[in-house]
Amino acid sequence: MLVSKYQRGDTLIEVLLAFSIFTLVAISTFALMNRGINTAQQSLETTLVRQQLDSQAELLRFIHDTNPAIWNEIIKPGNLATSAGSACYDNLPTGAFFAAMPNGSVGRVALSNTTYAKPMTTSKIDYTSGGKSEGIWVYAVQVNDSSNQRAYDMHIRACWESVGSGPKSTLGTIVRLYEK
Repeated sequence: MLVSKYQRGDTLIEVLLAFSIFTLVAISTFALMNRGINTAQQSLETTLVRQQLDSQAELLRFIHDTNPAIWNEIIKPGNLATSAGSACYDNLPTGAFFAAMPNGSVGRVALSNTTYAKPMTTSKIDYTSGGKSEGIWVYAVQVNDSSNQRAYDMHIRACWESVGSGPKSTLGTIVRLYEK
């Protein structure tokens, strides 16, 4: 029996090859989309945490310029850091704190079990009910610059575990404030 060209079908090998190519393209597309979404989420988290760090920097500048009593509490020798600490949540430096505005007034809040917690999502400061830090801390270090003017470096740090990524994410900045 002769088979015409219109009755001829694809062989099993051709179907499997086409299905394999389609599957490879589909999986590659999903992986690429997932990577793009992960990058976008990390960018958003970094932006949100950077805003929190900038907020702390501005509060520290405000305290430095307008409130000598709180500034003197921050730079008191017992509150100055002697080391940077070694972990995000477990070993914070001596004198770690965050700047807060409880009841509308700016202040220094020392970190303890009640004022510091591991963040649920990204690092942030919760200013409600007296304030609580979730993965953000500040520590002060006294420095002497080349002009022999006393200054303090305010190390502002953040640490959080980003959703869907492996290692902890960290950000930090340093604000140098000079004695008046």
